[in-house]
Amino acid sequence: MPKIPKPLTESQVQKAKPNPNKSICLSDGNGLFLLIKPSGAKLWKMQYIAPDGRRRTLSFGPLSQISLTEARNRRAEALAILKAGGDPALKKGGAGKNLALFKDITSKWLEIKREIWSEYHFEDCSSKLELHVLPRLGNLSIKDVDRVTIQTVLDPLAAAKKLATLKKIKGIISSILQFAPPELNIIDWTKQIGRQQYPAKVVNNRPCLTRPDDIAKLLKNIILYRDRGFVTALAMKFSALTMARPGEIRHAEWVEIDENETLWRIPADKMKEKRPHIVPLSKQTLAVIEELRPITGHGKYLFPSTRSATRPMSKKTVLYALRRSGYPKSEMCAHGFRGMASSLLNEVGWNRDWIERQLAHVDSNSVRAAYNHTDFLLGRRKMMDWWGDYLDALEQDVSPPPLPIIG
Repeated sequence: MPKIPKPLTESQVQKAKPNPNKSICLSDGNGLFLLIKPSGAKLWKMQYIAPDGRRRTLSFGPLSQISLTEARNRRAEALAILKAGGDPALKKGGAGKNLALFKDITSKWLEIKREIWSEYHFEDCSSKLELHVLPRLGNLSIKDVDRVTIQTVLDPLAAAKKLATLKKIKGIISSILQFAPPELNIIDWTKQIGRQQYPAKVVNNRPCLTRPDDIAKLLKNIILYRDRGFVTALAMKFSALTMARPGEIRHAEWVEIDENETLWRIPADKMKEKRPHIVPLSKQTLAVIEELRPITGHGKYLFPSTRSATRPMSKKTVLYALRRSGYPKSEMCAHGFRGMASSLLNEVGWNRDWIERQLAHVDSNSVRAAYNHTDFLLGRRKMMDWWGDYLDALEQDVSPPPLPIIG
């Protein structure tokens, strides 16, 4: 006889550790199990044989939101539907109205997207769903997600002038509605919401510091922040030195750092424009890396989460550190390190092509864009070495380094 698994305990599910090389399944019996992914995510799922003879899997949600008791209650509901001849994945009731919940379809959609998206894009999309969409639409039957209910998600974003976020969320909802099983006959109501309904996107430059005195003060505040969060302080210094995007820095991996060539090689799937990017590392950046090595060098990320070494630092960590250091929303943000460097380097006369390439911007001119990134590497290396020396001078209250001959 097959061995019947013992029911899980609350202690087991809370203390279970991920395996960095493969997913782990902890069975509670009757199809219910806890899936522990290498990333550390813990998800409740249930496998069963549907009335049509197919093996199917239900997703109940993450352990952080669904307790062991709640997962068992949902298993009991699913078993009752199966006993009555129904399929829990469709949750039929009443006059045959389909009650498949929007959050359930979303969960299955995310499972597929996780396999094909970059980690950064998946995390960004998931956080937008959790923050803006699921609180309003999650517990609705997907058949009840119509134009009116979608606008309850979009209207607050329009009112707050978060128009870029609105556009992304509208696309996410559209993709989920189109993902629903064809037999549900779901209408993608986002197609009925025209562009004229919401104002055009307003381009707001991200706040940043540009005066040398203010930058010097920021660098000194970063040093002071080491007592509150050493790795976070190094993340801010790394941001100032490299001009990389916050997401690229958070997801930086040790295998991407080439200390022999003094380069950081970022793969295409982590870049906004889906093109690989090379960042020359100044001696100051290498010094930051050496300070990090004994702390995080044994793991995957340069800047891991404080909760799990298998996950990158939270997207809010640097932002909160700036706020705690006395910088309001109108003065400085995590992206502001890029604008800070770009403004100063342009002001003193560095080659614009080098600056734009360092920022990983794609040139709209097809001829200029055709240049291989290595064509600018020598120039960018010279520029970033000067930038590191310039920041050192500001931090130490000494005269800035002279500009080299810029060719």
